[in-house]
Amino acid sequence: MREFIIHIIQSSLILTVFIIFYELFLRNERAFLKNRIYLISTLILSIVIPLFSFNLTVLPVNIRPITILDQIIISPSENKPEQLELFQLSNIILYIYRIITTLIFLNILKGFVQLYFIYRKSAKEQYKNYTIVYIEKKISPFSIFNIIFLNRTNLSSTEINTIIEHEKIHAKQKHSTDILISEVILILMWFNPAIYYYKKLLRENHEYLVDNRLIMKEKDISEYINLIVKQAERAHFGFANQFNNSLTIKRLIMMKNYGKKTYASYKFWLVIPLIIGVFSVFSCKNKDVTKEIEKTVIISSDKDSTINKEEMDGPKFPGGESAMLTYIATNVKYPENARKNGLQDKVFVQFNVSKEGKLSDFKIKQGKYEELNNEAIRVIKSMPDWEPSKLDGKEQKFEYVFPIWFKLEDEKKEK
Repeated sequence: MREFIIHIIQSSLILTVFIIFYELFLRNERAFLKNRIYLISTLILSIVIPLFSFNLTVLPVNIRPITILDQIIISPSENKPEQLELFQLSNIILYIYRIITTLIFLNILKGFVQLYFIYRKSAKEQYKNYTIVYIEKKISPFSIFNIIFLNRTNLSSTEINTIIEHEKIHAKQKHSTDILISEVILILMWFNPAIYYYKKLLRENHEYLVDNRLIMKEKDISEYINLIVKQAERAHFGFANQFNNSLTIKRLIMMKNYGKKTYASYKFWLVIPLIIGVFSVFSCKNKDVTKEIEKTVIISSDKDSTINKEEMDGPKFPGGESAMLTYIATNVKYPENARKNGLQDKVFVQFNVSKEGKLSDFKIKQGKYEELNNEAIRVIKSMPDWEPSKLDGKEQKFEYVFPIWFKLEDEKKEK
């Protein structure tokens, strides 16, 4: 679950980076088709890039890393780790995320249901490969794939034909596919304002593409401009391709600039280093593993000693580290005799995980009291099999050290 939350956060950050680049370099350019390719491809890349993990470091042969896991604190009163509160909070956040995600999905589904009933109740006409649906509600014309929804009130036959030509271009260029992709990603990243702005940019680009295509066909575009202004006052329908989409002023500016020289072709070369840079930041790992491993294996009995940790691509407890801490907190028991005698200590249990995920070779790496050591060994031995480690495509055997801190309440003093 924690990995999923991290993935969504990374995707949101990547999406924000792509939007900033688009605003700075591409949005005002007239290379509409290239802009569309950029918008939809970067939208998908924002989800895909965090899924990749490239390790640019070669692990030296004959070095066997020992990974030291996060400590867990056990007290006799509640017998729960301090970290558990954090995980419980993350679970609450995850539940809230799921609820809101479900509500957004249901709202989008509701829109499709409403659209279906409008389609069923309205008069229809087949025009070549397109279905024209004449609706009674006074809303701006829109289309979804090859279905065009149109209110004919106060429209001349010429205006109707122009609108149909407009929506046909939306259908031919598959703009509805872009919108559906953006809706799916919105369901996942609803908390990120960037995705809503991305949808706006995508719709804006669609209208520019259609306007540009119609201008190429018509010598006099004054009637088309008047029609856009006329439709601007009408309401809009949800997620469909709108005839105006509240972009009237921007569209008029773009149409006036038709035929002007653009430098978009040169600017698009900047997309390549942008994507490489994003991959490098979010997917590539380049660390000096040798030095880190040398520091990791040192464990001192000195109270003031510092233990460094390097998380390798090693075995994992089923469900991740949060599930492991929860398991330990639930199953470990503070020894009664140690509690009565005021004994408290941080116990380090070392163990191996085989290629098959089996735990073995349990031993105390650091620990002063036999009662606490025995309990720490017992609970570690009781853990289920782990997922086997995989490093550089080959299964390895790893050593782990798990710190368990047996800690009494403040009124209790260690004897």
